[in-house]
Amino acid sequence: MIDNKYWINNFPYSKPREQQEKAINYILEEFKQGKKYAIIECGTGVGKSAIGYTLAKTLKTNATEKTSGSYFLTTQRILQEQYYKDFGSKGLTSLSSSSNYTCEKSKDSCKEILTQIRAGSDNKRYESCNYNCKYKKAKQEFIDSEEGITNFSKAIEKLEVQLNERLLFIERDANAALSAK
Repeated sequence: MIDNKYWINNFPYSKPREQQEKAINYILEEFKQGKKYAIIECGTGVGKSAIGYTLAKTLKTNATEKTSGSYFLTTQRILQEQYYKDFGSKGLTSLSSSSNYTCEKSKDSCKEILTQIRAGSDNKRYESCNYNCKYKKAKQEFIDSEEGITNFSKAIEKLEVQLNERLLFIERDANAALSAK
């Protein structure tokens, strides 16, 4: 049976709540028994984010083979921002859509510039953006990191190749993600 000693050093806060302990121990035990999937259904404020973060770190720490970490997926930008606020200082990277990054040179969004480049624009002001783009740097940092958070549609749209290389996916609001299809 899994107990706190197995994962407590990966818990992001000073002390887990009883519900968090039960959920983490249960899920890790199920994975140990060969299960591949787990669904956590807990009320608001229980600390599902801390549970997910602990699971990601624990599975990475105790993996018997080299793995590339975990992705956290959410349908809501506010949850993505909250995860990053809570765990960014612990190594979690965040990737938003290219429209959320602004080019340092032209002050246009990276999405507008990348669209122009893909369309074959010969505008010289885009040349430096093509290789020194804030969005492309953020995307590469996200791919290279052990833990990253992004929105569900971004992951499916842009990261198909990298998705199957991850050890764990934490999907927040799975009902919303499924109904969005």
